[in-house]
Amino acid sequence: MKNLAKKIGVFTLLFSLISWIPKLENNGALVTISMTTKGAMQKGYGIIMTLANTETKEIYKSKSLGPISPHAMFKELPEGTYVVTKIEVPLGQLMYINQSQELTDFFGELTFKSGNAYYLGNFKGNREIGRKNVFHLWLDKPDIHPKLLKKLGKKKIELTDTDLIKTFPYEKEKLTIY
Repeated sequence: MKNLAKKIGVFTLLFSLISWIPKLENNGALVTISMTTKGAMQKGYGIIMTLANTETKEIYKSKSLGPISPHAMFKELPEGTYVVTKIEVPLGQLMYINQSQELTDFFGELTFKSGNAYYLGNFKGNREIGRKNVFHLWLDKPDIHPKLLKKLGKKKIELTDTDLIKTFPYEKEKLTIY
């Protein structure tokens, strides 16, 4: 009887420890994006993106992977179809914002499934010379940014580049942010 109680105790302990390990499968989708910007002798890192679930109308905002990191993520995003409703791009002391229909025209509808990890792309941005409030954004390279996986690893999210599902190409090549 004591051996059975010990076995049950050990089994319960092991099950408890295993259930503490964070699993992407049970926590929605992971969505990542990378972006670097430049213009007028200023450099910017990162992007703040807002997604809206087309069915529930719930709004989700990306979180940066560090203070001046070019990478951002949505962690535990509920499964569903989303549209990009707002993009905020910091460049020096300025913040460029677009919350127009142009975002949906550029990105289209994005469908995310629980347990999967997605990559929206490695973007570059540039402020147009001579026009104070015009900023252009484009997909720079089809490759996953080399430092993204390291940053995710520091957050205890272990992925390889083959784990990330790329959501591009998009409807257009360039997005203008005013």
